Amino acid sequence: MKVFGAGFGRTGTMSLKIALEKLGFGPCYHMKEIVPRPSHIKRWYDISNDSSAKWNELLIDFNSGVDYPICLFYKDLLDTFPNAKFILTLRDFDSWYNSTLNTVYKVPTMLPAWFRKIIPPVQKLILMQNKLIWCGLFNNQFGNKEYVRLVYNNHIDNVKKTIPNNRLLLYSVSEGWAPL
Repeated sequence: MKVFGAGFGRTGTMSLKIALEKLGFGPCYHMKEIVPRPSHIKRWYDISNDSSAKWNELLIDFNSGVDYPICLFYKDLLDTFPNAKFILTLRDFDSWYNSTLNTVYKVPTMLPAWFRKIIPPVQKLILMQNKLIWCGLFNNQFGNKEYVRLVYNNHIDNVKKTIPNNRLLLYSVSEGWAPL
């Protein structure tokens, strides 16, 4: 792996995925890559329970990775891939929160229960997202904007403190591709 995104989903990760692929760092792993790979859902469950993940096996077909759940494991990836670079995508908190609240956070409530039951991978994906993101990262408090602000800012601060400057790019998609 050459490049990882350490920024939360909805901070420009889809745009970053597209840019990385066009710049020769593809294919790029993103949450959307999990949908056609149902076996990855179980692997992410396993990773969330055991930090000795087999990253090379999970990411064998990829040269980069961004978005959830990759961004949650930047510390493990930093150690496992000593030559990889990291990009921390940044977005104004209020803009990010509103975008997340009105899109990916609402997905489980937008899909009827019968639909989730007849398509097991969808239900399993929602459960995996709940475990890692909504209940795990945000401690089941995503509706508490000030709590989420604290988690969001702490993540940014921790990434900056953990990843050496020579391996970390702070990036906003509004900057265009030049910094990449």
